[in-house]
Amino acid sequence: MSPLARWRKSLSLRVVASSSLLILAIVIGSSALLVNQVQSGVIEAKVEDSLVDAVVGLEVARDVVDSFGPNISSTAAVVDSVVASLARRSGVPAAYEVLLLSDGGGPERSSKGVLPGSVSAQLLLQVFAENSQLWTYTNIDYVDGNSTPAIAVGAPLNIAEQPYGLFLLYQTTQQQELLDVVQSAILFISVILIASLIFVVVLLTRRITDPIRAAADTAQKIASGLLDERLVVSGEDEVARWAHSFNSMTATLEKQIKQLEDLSVIQQRFVSDVSHELRTPVTTVRLAADLLHSKREDFPPEVARAAELLQGELDRFEIMLADLLEISRMDAGAAALSLSPTKISELVQRVIDSVMPVATAANIKISVLHNDTELEVNVDSRRIERALRNLLTNAIKHSGSTDVNIECLSSDGFLEIAVTDFGIGLTEEQRIQVFRRFWRADPSRARDHGGSGLGLSIALEDVKQHDGEILVEENPDKPGVRFKIRIPITELVIPQ
Repeated sequence: MSPLARWRKSLSLRVVASSSLLILAIVIGSSALLVNQVQSGVIEAKVEDSLVDAVVGLEVARDVVDSFGPNISSTAAVVDSVVASLARRSGVPAAYEVLLLSDGGGPERSSKGVLPGSVSAQLLLQVFAENSQLWTYTNIDYVDGNSTPAIAVGAPLNIAEQPYGLFLLYQTTQQQELLDVVQSAILFISVILIASLIFVVVLLTRRITDPIRAAADTAQKIASGLLDERLVVSGEDEVARWAHSFNSMTATLEKQIKQLEDLSVIQQRFVSDVSHELRTPVTTVRLAADLLHSKREDFPPEVARAAELLQGELDRFEIMLADLLEISRMDAGAAALSLSPTKISELVQRVIDSVMPVATAANIKISVLHNDTELEVNVDSRRIERALRNLLTNAIKHSGSTDVNIECLSSDGFLEIAVTDFGIGLTEEQRIQVFRRFWRADPSRARDHGGSGLGLSIALEDVKQHDGEILVEENPDKPGVRFKIRIPITELVIPQ
């Protein structure tokens, strides 16, 4: 089974996958937000402490400069003294590194091993341009090649009338290590949380979908005829009550189906018995009716007319009786096939000839379209003729014009014989009902035409015995309906 087909057919898979994606989105989003908040808090606290400490450091540097008096003989000595004083203040290990950079070519100094490039030129220019304290993130670069993340806080400082930039570089190594520990912990907790939530979702989904799956399997078994199948009821929760209701519904259906089966057997037996029992009295009545019909010219006009009506109605009754007997044999499984090579064109012509009197009386022209004269297949010709005759007679009765068309051909390993009329057609609901026994689309009109209401039912059973089907379609060209007999061709013979 393809992944897409499994996705469509598995409710539990869709629920688990959707829930897992939602859990991932929520946990990852929450973890990212938490890490960001922690990072902001730690770094912001470091920045605030650094800015406060840098203000104090700047005051210390100014005090050192002021201690040399107004006349400074050596700028380098002052620069060295400022850096040394701030370095001592930094302590061991150093809380910060010092950089004293000049804007006019004066001497520059830094803590031991710190490169001047640790402060960007942009920050240096901004400090000189704005003449105020500024800060930014940076890296402390050492002469040995090491580099450490830090916060650079710079402020202007005048030494002997020369502008300098005093930069204190506060390492953020501890803060970064803390953030790494927090991120690792949040990542670990997130993985555990995701796995736990997905596991809980899987358990809950199985708890909900397993009874549904069991009910579906049980329903399929019941549909296949195993009416004694039931769901296992455990517990007293909603699922258990649902399973109990399902079993109660199934038991009720089983009881009703059994009643319908018993009723159907009784009905079939009644129809069969009545049909057989009527054969003898009908034969006797037929003999008497034939005698009266043959002597009708000797009777008064009203008696002669009665003899003719009796003959006609008796013909209709015998047809109905024959249909009932045939249905009885089909229900009893006694209608066996007698297959023989049959030329379909000749079969169709025999059927047309048999219904031609009815068509002529109704002023209907029967046209044969696409008749494959060479097509010969193994079928029970009597049953196929009867099925086609019933369809053709039905089309003649309900045709809304003077034409009825027959098409006969082979297609994709199937024999197809279509009968098309141009009447008012059938609605979607009528197409579903049309093969039901004794069903009529228009009962009032059916009484005018006569018939038992079994013709299409018998036709369908005849075709089904050939493993075929009868399709009901709209007439693609005009109003009307098309009945199509479709039978698989097991042996096809095309004469050379």
